[in-house]
Amino acid sequence: MKRAWESRSLEILLLIHAALLPISIAAGQIWAYLFALIAIIGCGRGSLGSVTRAPLFTVLALFAVAVFASLFVGVRPSLGLHKTDRLLLLAVPLVFPLLLGKRDATTSEVLLRKLILLFLIGCASKAAYDCVRIPVSHLLELRAYHAGLSAGALTTSDVPPSLFDAGNMRDPQFYAIAIALALALWLVRAPGFRPLFLLAVLAVAALALLLHFKRGAWFSAVAAVLVLSLLTNRRRVVVLLLALGIAASFVPSVRARVGQLRDEFSVRSGGRYSLWTHVAPALFEEYPLGMGWRSVLHEDMAKHRVPVQKKLNHLHNNAMQVRLELGWLGEVSWLLWMGVGFVYLTRAWRCAERQWPSYRGPALGLLVAFLTLHLNGLVEYNFGDGEIFMLMNLILALGVAGWVMLRQPPDSCLDSA
Repeated sequence: MKRAWESRSLEILLLIHAALLPISIAAGQIWAYLFALIAIIGCGRGSLGSVTRAPLFTVLALFAVAVFASLFVGVRPSLGLHKTDRLLLLAVPLVFPLLLGKRDATTSEVLLRKLILLFLIGCASKAAYDCVRIPVSHLLELRAYHAGLSAGALTTSDVPPSLFDAGNMRDPQFYAIAIALALALWLVRAPGFRPLFLLAVLAVAALALLLHFKRGAWFSAVAAVLVLSLLTNRRRVVVLLLALGIAASFVPSVRARVGQLRDEFSVRSGGRYSLWTHVAPALFEEYPLGMGWRSVLHEDMAKHRVPVQKKLNHLHNNAMQVRLELGWLGEVSWLLWMGVGFVYLTRAWRCAERQWPSYRGPALGLLVAFLTLHLNGLVEYNFGDGEIFMLMNLILALGVAGWVMLRQPPDSCLDSA
């Protein structure tokens, strides 16, 4: 039976999106919006089936209701309304499982493998670039600094360039996800993924992750490795991780970055401790119904007589920030959304373990990848970043679609889940 043009178009768009999203938001975002446009057309024509039957429809609809409700009680409704277009990106986790529900199991698994493979290639390409860019850019900045000192344009009181400033918050989270996926695929020897390729991804992603010097991403990546070693009963992975940790501790910049953790427990630093113990409670009390979707500004944070880092407009925690923006309705809907997502991904992994050995690696990798993002979300508001938001949607789409695919074996998978 010939498939509708919407289905073919959606598959191509998602393949491109998965490959280019790790490169940059400019390269990957347009394909997700095009996916949403084609999905609306397909659902309107009925070629993709009823969207209300999508596994995530209820929780996503509830979250969308919370977003629009926040515009009526928020402090800057025009600002929030301007950013509601991001909800269109939810078409990826909403519609892609419907798409796989219309394919046979064999072609569905092939498509899922292609998506994961392209995503890993994109992550490895960006990581390789960062492994060159970060050291070179730092050396050039140091050279310019010393030249400025020699020319008298700078003095010794001027702060020299820091290697920590060469990184960013977004890319290391992609590398942590790449590590979770590649390690899961390698540990179970997943068919369709060459071991040497997976080891190369692990090596380049780990080095790039280290060079960004983001402790939240370090923590989530280490946790992902520990979880994978536990779920696959591979204790040697823990020994290897410990050896790598000891080796990294000999790098002065790593020791310096870890040593800065003590500053996080001081109100004077204007960091997370200040936000979580002073700013957040005051804002929750002042705005019990929420401040509105994407409507919080730095000035809202800085008016509570405690230091707040320059330009900061979020609470460095997903659950807290969602509560601040959307109130309790948004908090509950968001927790339901993420909780249901974990349930689907866990069911897919358990079913693959029992009934579908060839899909064990992808199912496990997607589950731990989703966990990795949320662990990082404990210390970063990554849900509010456009690239990470799309990454979360992509992982959820693949994981739930895998569950849809796995429903085709005997019903024992679902009954015992």
